[in-house]
Amino acid sequence: MPKEAEIELSRYSIILPFHLDWKTRDQSLKLLKEFVEGNMTVSDFWIAFSNRVSLTNDGADILKSNLILLLPNEKSMEFGDFLETIYDDCDS
Repeated sequence: MPKEAEIELSRYSIILPFHLDWKTRDQSLKLLKEFVEGNMTVSDFWIAFSNRVSLTNDGADILKSNLILLLPNEKSMEFGDFLETIYDDCDS
């Protein structure tokens, strides 16, 4: 495989989960809203949020293994970084 193709596939592997987060952002934002409004405990939020992260990563792995390519939205990286920050803060 040419080096350029390897670099492109590597880049795609990194941004794919962010793109899936963007596509399902309404679910993530609903979860955040429930937590901020006090309708969820920290523990319940962490469990639900962790499950979303796992499902997103599983979905990305399935798409990659089946060679299904998506055209990522430009905003997906920023939103993915936002969710990653929340995950990292909860995980520490």
